[in-house]
This record gives sequence, structure tokens and C-alpha cells, in this order.
Amino acid sequence: AAVGATIEQVRGGLGEVGFPLAQIELEGFRQAPQDCLLLELGLRRGPPVRVAGVRFTGDARTRRSHLLRLVGWEGDEPYRASRWQAAREHLLATGLFASVSEPRLLLPESPAGDGPEEGANVAPATVQFDLQGQAVSHFEGVLGYSGERATLAGFLDLALGNLFGTGRAMRLFWQRYERESSRFEFAWHEPYLWRLPVELDLELSHETEDTLYARTRYGAALRWRPVRRWSAAVSASRDRTVLSAPVSGRLRRAGVAFEIARQVPQPEQWRVGWSVRLQFERITGSAPRVRRFDLEAREWRRFGSWGLWVEQRLGLLGGEKRFLRSDIYRIGGSRATRGYYDGELRAVRYLLQRAELGPRLGMPGARLYLLADVCWLEEWSAAVDGIYGAAGEARLVWSYGAGLRMPSRAGAIRLDYAVPRGGSLGAGRLHFGLESRF
Repeated sequence: AAVGATIEQVRGGLGEVGFPLAQIELEGFRQAPQDCLLLELGLRRGPPVRVAGVRFTGDARTRRSHLLRLVGWEGDEPYRASRWQAAREHLLATGLFASVSEPRLLLPESPAGDGPEEGANVAPATVQFDLQGQAVSHFEGVLGYSGERATLAGFLDLALGNLFGTGRAMRLFWQRYERESSRFEFAWHEPYLWRLPVELDLELSHETEDTLYARTRYGAALRWRPVRRWSAAVSASRDRTVLSAPVSGRLRRAGVAFEIARQVPQPEQWRVGWSVRLQFERITGSAPRVRRFDLEAREWRRFGSWGLWVEQRLGLLGGEKRFLRSDIYRIGGSRATRGYYDGELRAVRYLLQRAELGPRLGMPGARLYLLADVCWLEEWSAAVDGIYGAAGEARLVWSYGAGLRMPSRAGAIRLDYAVPRGGSLGAGRLHFGLESRF
């Protein structure tokens, strides 16, 4: 076993310098002093191999020109095994493919059909990847209704990925809170910035709340994916906030943020895994100048036919004694504390724990679960003007209930019913959602 490992290590080293066809054979052995056995190995390097082409099979939705850009092939080059393994990891990191095969080295055959000709000076080769595409566009819509408050709120989220086979993507998001409050976002994703191995994200958002303020924000982010699933990003943004009476005025501010994230697919197919995202942002310009730290972590596990999904979030706002209404955290709704309406809880700092536990049903992707959400928060206490406020009392809120996730022709239907702290079973809130991938 040790000899075989040594031979493979030598062959791997030769593959790194352009000789993947090298052959190492045992030619003899003889007795050595101290009862040792001396092996005699013969090495035939074979011709140097150059990559003259790259072939992709199995995926017709992505343009060949974009695939070549992803693997970084621009023309004839010496073969190096690690370089093509890194190209495979880069293809997987894009999220466009469910699987990518190991790189296969295809060589031209000799007239006898038994591989490259013996004694050839250079062996031109083709590297082949077998790709399995996956759905990269999705639609998600959630509506929440509270019978006690007779309010309807929710959001619509549409993301279109791999536009025209180029890897580009766009996203439209709309959310309505209680009363006359809403938020709209538009985002555009460029998989490459010129010829640099970084991604570019552009974002524009507009938010209004009652007659208190209107905020417009735009920004850009550069994202780098050094390895599969992990990414690092730096972003810059500017925003303009128009305040109404009694404050009346305009604020112009700028922000810089840093982010590290690990993303994995969501558990629709009963997967097991985890994800995490950390972000730090500093906002300067017109007061108040704030610093924000956010942490999100998710994990899902499988126990036979049962599954457990857990999410933790932490949000910290600091730098000033008073904060704008538009800067604080809004907690509530289907993506935070279920059983509360969207944006019902306003906080300067919070710690949120969400969990779902239940069995898998017969159909793929279908599950029934019990749910529980617990959140500690330091409330934002509004001043008389309703626009500025400071940190207030600490609170602990929770909710409990049950949910159902069921596949349909239109997509995955999600139905959650949760009761907030201190409420009766009939005073809960119903969250209905539809998520479709295409």
C-alpha cells in the first residue's frame, strides 16, 4: 500500500507539470542489507499534454462562451491537474449546476485506436465536464392575516437567474407592512466584472412609512468566491431620506459594509447542512451615524423520517444614542417571529431563535412540523416626532404553532399558523406562502 501511494504521488506530481500519461512500472527487486527489499521502478513520462479544447455536456441552458469564461480557458495551454480541479470547483460555486463531473482528459487515438501515438512530441487533449443544470430562478410570495387586527401584509420576491444563459440575474422584491408602509427593491447581478474573478451586485430600494419619511437607497457590491459555497463581499451605498413634519428635512448618508457568507441549498429535498452570514456596516454623513452588525446561521438535520430546522439571528445597532426609524430592525412576520404581523416589533438589538420539527410526508418535499420562535429584543422607543428614538426596555416574545409544506404544480405551498405570546389559540396569525423554482 505504501508503494502504491508513493507511485500515485509521483504520477500526480508529473501531472502537475504536464505529463499526466506518465507510467511507472515495477521492473525488478533485489535484497538489500538489514533485511530490506530494494524495488527497481521504471518511469516513462510519455509525451507532454496540452489542452487544445474544452467540452461541456449535459447542460444546454448556459452559453458555451460563459462556461469557458468560468473555467478560465482562453486557448491552448499545458495540462495541469490541479488547475482543472479548481475549474470544477468554480463551476459548482456559481450555483448554476446541481453536479459537475470530475474533469475527464480525452486524448486523440493512434491509427490503431489505442491512445496517443508512441513517441509523439506533444499530445493535444480535450478536457470534458459533464454538467447537470438546476433551477436557478424562484418566486416566493407570503401573505399574513390577523383576524384580531383585520390586517393583511406580506411580500413578493421574484428572482430570475442565468438570464439568456449568461449567468446574469435580477431580483424584484416588494413588501407591505401594516398601515401605509411599503418597501420596494431592485437588484442586478453580474457574474464577472470585466475579466476579474469577482461578481458585481447593484441594488436600488425605496421605502416609505405612513407620512413620516421616504428613503431611497442605491449601492454596489463586489463579491469574491474563493472556494465552493463561501464568499466574501465589500459594498458601498448612498441613501437619501426625506423627513416630514414636525422634523422636516433631508438626510444624505453613505455606508460601507463587509460580509462573509456560506450558502447551501435550502432543505426542500430533505438535505442536511448549514449556512452562515456575517455582515458589518458603517453609515456616515448626516447624523445619526450608526454601526450595524448582523449574524444569521441556519442548520437542518435529519433523524430517520423526521427533520429539524433551526435558525439563529443576531442584530446589533450602535454608534449613537438615538436612531432613525428607517435604521432600526423590524421583527415579525413569516421570516422572523411568526404569529406577529410584519414589522410589529421594532428593536435596536435583538436575538432570534426559530425552530421547526416534524416528519416527512409521502411526497418529495412535503413535511408537517411544529414551530416555535423566541426573540429577545431591546425595543426602539420613539420620540414625540415618531421619526427618531432611543433604546428602550428589553422584552422577551415568543410564538408557537404548526405548519405544512406541500409541493404543487405551481410550486411549494407553505402554510404556518402561529400564536403570539399571551394570545389564545384563536388569536393567532396565518402565514400563507408559495415558492416556485424554475
